[in-house]
Amino acid sequence: MYEQDPPPGPGDELDALVALVEAGGFHRLVPAWVPREFAPPTRELTLRVAHGLRRQAHEQQ
Repeated sequence: MYEQDPPPGPGDELDALVALVEAGGFHRLVPAWVPREFAPPTRELTLRVAHGLRRQAHEQQ
């Protein structure tokens, strides 16, 4: 039907990325000290992040 294959859709790219990660494709691309787990996104954390971003934005003006 197509002269060439259609470009991959977003789902195809995500599937390819998941397959790459599951195959170990991103092993050790960042130093060991980089956190792999993060705090759960609670309301308090969201407010702290928003406050910090506002402070940085005002400092740069």
